[in-house]
Amino acid sequence: MFSLDETTTDKLKQISDDLNTQSTALTDGFNIIEHELANLKLGVTAWAKEPIKDKGDTYLFGFCKIKGEWKLVCKKEQVQITTNFKHGSYGLLKTISWMPRHIRIIAASRLEDLVNQIIITAESFNDDIKTALSKIKSTTDGINA
Repeated sequence: MFSLDETTTDKLKQISDDLNTQSTALTDGFNIIEHELANLKLGVTAWAKEPIKDKGDTYLFGFCKIKGEWKLVCKKEQVQITTNFKHGSYGLLKTISWMPRHIRIIAASRLEDLVNQIIITAESFNDDIKTALSKIKSTTDGINA
């Protein structure tokens, strides 16, 4: 029967402690960014341009409202198909904190792009609102003339 010697066990324990500490720090970092974005009250959904590919699945990393709260999320866009059986579902959303560690690591590299997409989307909404307000004003001016 195979068993681990004390040196190997100690090394694995040290690696495990470090890995879990770093993983918690990564999740905490996402939580801080998520909180900061939500507090801005932009009210816009946006997605990073480059998807995350994982074992035949494709995820979009983004920021959107789920159950009344603004969250950093991954949206499953493509599912792995084996024979005629589909694993997973299209459009499945999960908060970033529930994604596997390797997906969170990739998502961290997409944060800057995601923030840029949020800016672009918010500016576009702002321009659209200004246009809509201008049309309303011209309509009311015409009615009042």
